[in-house]
Amino acid sequence: MSTFDNITLLLDESGADYEVIRHDKPIRSTKDAAEYFDITKAAPVFVLDTDIGLVSFIKSAGRGKIPFAELQRLLNCARVELAEPGVVRRQAGYDIGSVPLVGLPLPAVFDNALLRFEYIYGGTGDMHHTLKIAPADVQRLNRVIACLE
Repeated sequence: MSTFDNITLLLDESGADYEVIRHDKPIRSTKDAAEYFDITKAAPVFVLDTDIGLVSFIKSAGRGKIPFAELQRLLNCARVELAEPGVVRRQAGYDIGSVPLVGLPLPAVFDNALLRFEYIYGGTGDMHHTLKIAPADVQRLNRVIACLE
């Protein structure tokens, strides 16, 4: 079973409120994404390398840059930086740009700004599919260790 199939199985079994959007070409930019969904509701997932190991950061696109200082405080870490692509591939199992919103074997920081939307959009682990999902389900289906206000 593929990783994408595992994620949709997790979503089905958990009763998540979701839809998968298929697209013929991979989304590589906000311009590409805008063809399929409201990019203000995008929730990119970043894998961070920290003092406590790898942590996923589920971020609201509206937040702008990654708030590294705030994440250091939240996680009580001196070091919080983007993980190297090879590390993400080896330890999380995904390439940068296809990291899914759910199903990662990592602790997560969830951006509570996403809760203002009925649905958010993000990765499925497959470059030709986007996940439309209720943000509360994303929060519930991840091992959230901190929330960014």
